[in-house]
Amino acid sequence: KVMNVGYGYVSHSFNQFLAIDGKDLLAVDHGDAHPRSVVLFKYNAPAGQDSFMQVAYLPVEGGYRYAYVKYVDVLPIAGATGANDTGVSLGGFEVSDTAYLIVGTTVSHEGDYDLFGQRNIFITVTDKDDFSQEGTVVRYLTEYTQDAGVILGNPHFVKVSTDSYAVLWTEQVNNVSTLRYCFVDGQGRLTGQVYTAA
Repeated sequence: KVMNVGYGYVSHSFNQFLAIDGKDLLAVDHGDAHPRSVVLFKYNAPAGQDSFMQVAYLPVEGGYRYAYVKYVDVLPIAGATGANDTGVSLGGFEVSDTAYLIVGTTVSHEGDYDLFGQRNIFITVTDKDDFSQEGTVVRYLTEYTQDAGVILGNPHFVKVSTDSYAVLWTEQVNNVSTLRYCFVDGQGRLTGQVYTAA
């Protein structure tokens, strides 16, 4: 069914990732309107069935609502609903032993939102035992200021083990590109430093 976020549908979604964690089917979408966020889904139906449409009744204030998924807006995006430019890109989704990790680039969504401003590399970390907004943190691997003039390529994960990942991206300054990389643990925490490939 194609309807709304309660069905696992995002409009528009500019990038999508899927993963299976045991019997859990998970999806990531980059939405510009409904919702305007990077959204992480967990389907109610176990992975491997003929259909992933299994309804559940979730408690809400004043009663219940039905939904096919649980979801978390792991990175809300500023700006007008439906504006195609978001200042965000997604490059990877991984499942560690303890968390769900999403990597990408984003402009600042605080204060004076500039969708063409300086981007930084982020990792969202959603705890498996607390699949909620409160159970999600956003960590930054770069902290460039608005006047830095660094053009960041879309970052990608390379899985080393279930609790170790390399993150790789390009940086361009004055038309010179370099490959940068680092390692993070299963909670998206930097282990060591950010390196420049020779």
